[in-house]
Amino acid sequence: MGNKCSLYLVYGLSQSGKSTLIPQLYLNNKINTIIRDPPNYIELQAFKWNIWGKWWKQPVTTKFIFVADASNNTDKLDETKCFLEQLLKNSKLKQAKILIFINKIDMSTSLKISELKQILQAILVNNEYYFQECCALS
Repeated sequence: MGNKCSLYLVYGLSQSGKSTLIPQLYLNNKINTIIRDPPNYIELQAFKWNIWGKWWKQPVTTKFIFVADASNNTDKLDETKCFLEQLLKNSKLKQAKILIFINKIDMSTSLKISELKQILQAILVNNEYYFQECCALS
């Protein structure tokens, strides 16, 4: 059995949910590195993890997590899609764990989420993966 590439799509996570979920995942050894999308993801500022731009140097066995806060913004989802395309084409991410936060789902963001799923499924076609979708937790 090879390493599974797990993709988590978590919708509607509240601000307080983010601040509790991420440390919980971290402390439970579910992840050991967090990848954030710059520049405005500040909820985890207290952790002072300065990894942006350095994470490519991590060993391939490192499990990564990517956090995207779309917040009902289709432009942000477009940015996330482009960013994920670049990240997931890198061979070092074949073992990655990816977590996407998407808040306030409406018709326009739902369409973008479908696009995200399609591109991710295409990128991960040669890897094991699964989607974990959650309803609003806030």
